[in-house]
Amino acid sequence: MGRLNPQKNHRLLLDAFAAAAIPGAHLLIAGEGDLRPELEARSAALGIATTVHFLGVRADVPRLFGAADALVMPSSWEGNPLVVMEAMAAGLPVVATRVGCVPELVSPDTGKLTEPGDRDGLAMAMTAMAGDLVRARRLGRAATLIANERFSSEAMARAYEALYRSRRKEQATS
Repeated sequence: MGRLNPQKNHRLLLDAFAAAAIPGAHLLIAGEGDLRPELEARSAALGIATTVHFLGVRADVPRLFGAADALVMPSSWEGNPLVVMEAMAAGLPVVATRVGCVPELVSPDTGKLTEPGDRDGLAMAMTAMAGDLVRARRLGRAATLIANERFSSEAMARAYEALYRSRRKEQATS
């Protein structure tokens, strides 16, 4: 899910998916961007065009999450990617690069982190996830619990309330 631009590093994703060669696996890429023609050509050159599906901009993200076994995010850099939190809330384990706030979101209990640009590490993480769907589902259930605990509207409201209270106390003492 996301823009097809250099930051998101879909080229690495395609290279890792081809290297992983997971029998029966399909890669769903939702989003648009200037790199789409290049990425489509890359998937053809890698011989994976029949198992890589460029879906364009989608309004049915929950449906796509429901069709997936995991979210793979190979970004070169990020801030705090909403798609990771959304995938976790939807019960998906996450395979992602260790960039930005991602390590604060994804733990060994909810997925697998790899180094940015590490094709082989990303391929191994995807292979491990696909090779043990029971474990992947367990990670996804843990991800849902953590997402509800940390990112739900109730959790966010509690966090903002605590922030406002601490600011009032700071102002009262200064």
